[in-house]
Amino acid sequence: MEHFDVSILVRGKLMFIYWLLFAFPAFFALIGQRRKLNNSNDMHSLHLDPLWLSMIVFMTLVIGTRNYIGGDWYAYLRMYRYVFEIQDSFGSDLVYLFGGDAGYLTLNWISAKLNGGIHGVNLLCGFIFSVGLALFCRNLPRPFLALAVATPYMVVVVSMGYSRQATAIGVIMIALVMLSRQRTGWFIFWTVAAALFHKSAVIMLPIVALAGSKNKFLSLFLIVTIGLTIYYTILAEPFELLYKNYIAAQDSQARGALVRVLMCVFPSLIYLTWPHRFAFKPHERPLWNLMCWISVALLLVLLVNSDISIAVDRVALYMLPIQLVIFSNVPDMLNDRKITSQFLVFAVVFYYFSVLFVWLNFADNAGDWVPYATYILDFSVETYEIID
Repeated sequence: MEHFDVSILVRGKLMFIYWLLFAFPAFFALIGQRRKLNNSNDMHSLHLDPLWLSMIVFMTLVIGTRNYIGGDWYAYLRMYRYVFEIQDSFGSDLVYLFGGDAGYLTLNWISAKLNGGIHGVNLLCGFIFSVGLALFCRNLPRPFLALAVATPYMVVVVSMGYSRQATAIGVIMIALVMLSRQRTGWFIFWTVAAALFHKSAVIMLPIVALAGSKNKFLSLFLIVTIGLTIYYTILAEPFELLYKNYIAAQDSQARGALVRVLMCVFPSLIYLTWPHRFAFKPHERPLWNLMCWISVALLLVLLVNSDISIAVDRVALYMLPIQLVIFSNVPDMLNDRKITSQFLVFAVVFYYFSVLFVWLNFADNAGDWVPYATYILDFSVETYEIID
């Protein structure tokens, strides 16, 4: 008779969940074709059919039911416990509410009232992020390819590691969909809503304004506004946090930030080199142009001064949608030949397959995500006997 820890077997199998998240959209990307625009409005339909609704549910459950996954797990757990303790006076505690990210704190309060724990918070965040991502992908010519591109980093790393900013990014993607449909009022509304989950999301307002500006003086004003916005929403933190984040943890942050920025720079350079091959609408080009140049600029800033890698990393998170936009269009940038398009789809899928494989197996902080664990099947403590 020998003792066998079932957690090793179960957790090993659960690792496959990361690959399922990638495999589903990758499969449909490989067998799919470029979507046609609706004749009525010259746009792609945002309709979420049962397949996409299933993907939203699956992503929400994987993100929301994760257990002790992500580098900031304990920080979020402490935040939830604090909200749980003050839940009865939470509504009147305006200083606390607006001193942090009000939207995220409100989700904590809702979960505390329902006794949902930190997993309840994560389920709500996961749902918001998944809906935003799905709508953004549906707005693109190859939505499943865009979703496959998003999976290795945006879904696995960001949504399961940085809950507040991931939720903000999910809402920002809804805002960008509205902007692509020239609904500026709704773009502003959703961007402000995103800032309730992570205040850094407001950087999208001056960026979009700058993209649409043809006045040099206004552009200069907006550039200064962007700089001040980044400072007050990202850099202006208590001294203790500055020391911890910018000095004590600088080496590991700089390495990770460089890789993440490069992932945005690669598709940006593709677009900036052959912009005429991408079928963007005239009102969309200025935004994607600017976001591509910002990605390149972030790389240059990081190479010149790695001491601000965390700030660069945070800004780069809002450039992530450029990967989905560019690579969703890459298969059709050369010509309309089906063989060429399918080869490029395969190349993009293989590239992000490699990204996920390398990150899961070789990333410095992958141990915070690997192996995947869910509270639905928590065998982390119990030991079972196996009789030969």
